[in-house]
Amino acid sequence: VMNSLTEADGQRIAMLMLSRIQSRMAERGVELIIEPHAPALLARLGVDAMSGARNLRRVIRERVEDPLSDLILSQPDAGRIVVSVENDAIAVRSCAPLLTAE
Repeated sequence: VMNSLTEADGQRIAMLMLSRIQSRMAERGVELIIEPHAPALLARLGVDAMSGARNLRRVIRERVEDPLSDLILSQPDAGRIVVSVENDAIAVRSCAPLLTAE
């Protein structure tokens, strides 16, 4: 007998999947910032009692990876990209690099 995933379980799985994307982006010199509400929304969209987290991979691909790829293709010099929640939807957008004092 398998226990159903909790909301917290879904968020942890979503964050683990997102952290793998962050690592891949870091290897390409892109800082991927995951805002705190994004994993929760992704988990809510991709985890359910019947199928567990099976749909989460598809949701992350459709809502994060595909828009991320489009953004990188249209803005190859985007050094910082933010994954956030805007109007109860996942938003992937480029943001200005942090200014450093020299």
